[in-house]
Amino acid sequence: RSMIVIGGLSIFDDILNDTWMFTISKDLHIGQWKRIITNRAPHKFGHTSVVFDDKVLLYGGMDSVVNWTLNLVQCSDELWELDLTVGRWQKLYYNGTGPGRLCFHAATGN
Repeated sequence: RSMIVIGGLSIFDDILNDTWMFTISKDLHIGQWKRIITNRAPHKFGHTSVVFDDKVLLYGGMDSVVNWTLNLVQCSDELWELDLTVGRWQKLYYNGTGPGRLCFHAATGN
């Protein structure tokens, strides 16, 4: 069992692009964090991500803070894939219309 944490917004308003995996034991009592070394990960926060086997898909989110006070935010419609076997991010391109520019949304996979 594991959880993957990607990017985020630090307490200093820095937009992060690091990737971490938390693995927990079968009895759910002991866990361990490990940083996953990757190529150029997207700087994102407010995004969603889902894991499929050895791939992580990341959608939307924000890559800049325009102005929190005036509620000016710039959401993204980018789709990224992380291959966990080699630690490589790549931007994916798609045909047609997707859900549009989203941030602070939810996603699930099956």
